[in-house]
Amino acid sequence: VVNMTLPEHESVRLVEDILDIDPTIAVVVLTDNVGSEGETLLVAGARAFIRKPFTTYDLIDTLRKVAPVLRRQ
Repeated sequence: VVNMTLPEHESVRLVEDILDIDPTIAVVVLTDNVGSEGETLLVAGARAFIRKPFTTYDLIDTLRKVAPVLRRQ
């Protein structure tokens, strides 16, 4: 879990860089803005996004839905 405020283009780059290191990581973005930024981050590889403010239930529910991708052998 990382809490940062980044411009959209840097957020996209961060998601891509994380997935370049390990594509099995399930990236979930917490955001104030779900408009085009959320869709762009999903295209970049984020598995989900949650709009602030959110409840503990919202967070747990989303985390349960985004199980890491299994590596192919």
